[in-house]
Amino acid sequence: MAVAIQELKKKQAEQLAKEIWRAEAALKQMKEQMKAYVRELGPIEVDSHVWDFYPRTEWQFTPDNLHQLAMDAFLEVGVTPWAILKPSTSDLKKLTNWSEDKLALYGEKVETSKVFDGRKKKA
Repeated sequence: MAVAIQELKKKQAEQLAKEIWRAEAALKQMKEQMKAYVRELGPIEVDSHVWDFYPRTEWQFTPDNLHQLAMDAFLEVGVTPWAILKPSTSDLKKLTNWSEDKLALYGEKVETSKVFDGRKKKA
């Protein structure tokens, strides 16, 4: 009996996974349509929301200016620059010849979150 219940739950989970993929594909298509509308005709207000393109801000520094920022942060504010300047995962991946063992000499690998996603099986 337990096997039948597990099989039923597995079938339900498989159907749910397929429905999630379908819904995500439909959502992506709807967002592309909404983007085209807003691009062509401008923002649209729906109930208490406004669909529009909103800026996302990032700061970019040259290596020399980043060095100067670190120095000034320490001298002017007393902030240790390494407490606020942290390399991103994509930055660390640029150290192509470095293994995780090498990086472990300098820091600790911290898993901050898990990404829930459906991915292709590795061959």
